[in-house]
Amino acid sequence: EGSASRPNIEVAETKIHTLPSRTSAWSTYRFARHRIVDLAPSLNHDHGQWLPLNHASAIAARQLRIPRIVSPRGMLSPWSRNHHRWKKRIAWWLYAFRDLHQATVIHATSELELAELRELGCKHPIALIPNGVFVTDDAIAEKANPPYILFLSRIHPKKGLRELLDAWTQLHPSGWELKVAGPDPLALIEKYQLDQVPGVRYLGMVRGEEKAKLLREASLFVLPSYSENFGIAALVEHLRIATELPPATLREMGERGREVVLEHFSWSKIADDMSQVYRWMLQGGPCPQCLHRVEGS
Repeated sequence: EGSASRPNIEVAETKIHTLPSRTSAWSTYRFARHRIVDLAPSLNHDHGQWLPLNHASAIAARQLRIPRIVSPRGMLSPWSRNHHRWKKRIAWWLYAFRDLHQATVIHATSELELAELRELGCKHPIALIPNGVFVTDDAIAEKANPPYILFLSRIHPKKGLRELLDAWTQLHPSGWELKVAGPDPLALIEKYQLDQVPGVRYLGMVRGEEKAKLLREASLFVLPSYSENFGIAALVEHLRIATELPPATLREMGERGREVVLEHFSWSKIADDMSQVYRWMLQGGPCPQCLHRVEGS
């Protein structure tokens, strides 16, 4: 968060404040609740679901009687709800259910997440707005030699790295490398014995130009979806097909993908959709096109 007297960001005369987690659950909860009330914002945008910060955000919004939009960020998916399930069941019945269902709008980043929220019983208006992607003006860069597959993410069981390593071990395509990058707060790299898997390298946390270079020069980017019925055979087959494609074909596919990203996932498009939702929450009027409402609600 910024200083006590200044916001973090000012955009078109709009003051935006962000609140981080603190060292303990109680200090985070107490600080966030009082800070939001002191700031008295016009609108509250909450990211996540289970943390003390999220509960404090909900209580402060109720106290101030301001509209609140919740971005669960996948934390209400079936896999996430079943991870540490008993803790989350207790939290759900103690406060999380009420916090979620008193939100004005819920933000989903994909059609799948929207469907999961509806299956959970959410009758709220749901804003379907994907995550944005920073895209440079550069053309598709030359790829590294030898080519490599890139896994770039926080290292967590739900990200599917264990499944990717299993698939890589079965396939191990000739002439390819697998590079894994991202923070490892749970020490899973050691648990998965990644240093003993041939052709795989862990690069640790990457930022800035190093991160951009990794993405530019990768021939494939892989981030497996995790679910209870995840099919390892399907992942192996898709990796086999992709690694057997000619470099020119992969480059052409990358260029087409870049065009799609520019059209649908640029930050300017994301920001425009989100600002329309904010205005609707504050001022009413015509429903934004990205907002999905249950008929009759």
